[in-house]
Amino acid sequence: PFYLCRISVSYVELTLNRNLGEFDFYSYSFVTVDWFPSNDADNDLFSYDIYINEKLYVDDFVIRTNLHSSFGSVNIPFQFEELLNQEITIKIIANDRSGGVKEVLKTLNFRLKMLI
Repeated sequence: PFYLCRISVSYVELTLNRNLGEFDFYSYSFVTVDWFPSNDADNDLFSYDIYINEKLYVDDFVIRTNLHSSFGSVNIPFQFEELLNQEITIKIIANDRSGGVKEVLKTLNFRLKMLI
């Protein structure tokens, strides 16, 4: 006897994509403060003092010898995790060497608000 047989082979490629694991913030360990520079009509050398919640963190910071095209930028080591439900106030004071002073103040609020 003669048997006619047809054999077909196929395969299915299965790609498994599992969900990502849980993660969370590790720490809130520094604050970066960036600002536009001040200017001094008398061309006095000036510097900046930076406060967070009225505590001085950076004293007498000079922006690249006061080139007005530069921006101020500092990383401040500051554990602010406990302040996430409070306001954080950042104050920058520009001081020239002849007694001139200019201050800017920014209050940040990270508190979560419920939307209804």
